[in-house]
Amino acid sequence: MRKNERFLTAAQSKALDKKALERFGISTLVLMENAGRAISDEAVKVLRERKDKIAIFCGTGNNGGDGFCAARHLLTKGLKLDIYLVGRISDVKKEARINLNILLRLKQKISEINPKNLGFLNNKIKKLV
Repeated sequence: MRKNERFLTAAQSKALDKKALERFGISTLVLMENAGRAISDEAVKVLRERKDKIAIFCGTGNNGGDGFCAARHLLTKGLKLDIYLVGRISDVKKEARINLNILLRLKQKISEINPKNLGFLNNKIKKLV
């Protein structure tokens, strides 16, 4: 960890998001867009010239929405992605759903991961290693 680096708990992060909305009028969707763009920019720096496919795992909540948004930005940069949702598409709501819907409209495959199909993911990972 860097000297001045600080991490927030989930509760602190939620409180900060609420303050951004109430005090400054910054919506969750704008925060999600900024987070997704920052994630994709950092991923591009780390990956540099690698042409491997990238796996993105998203949950059904707002952090998942950040991931869907990051995936969209990575796609626009020409990267190849496998996008996984830990849960069901039907369980994704609100702002996260907006970002998921954009990917679906872009005809991106979203693979749902659940306890019944973990073997599928395990086999895919074994092929990579």
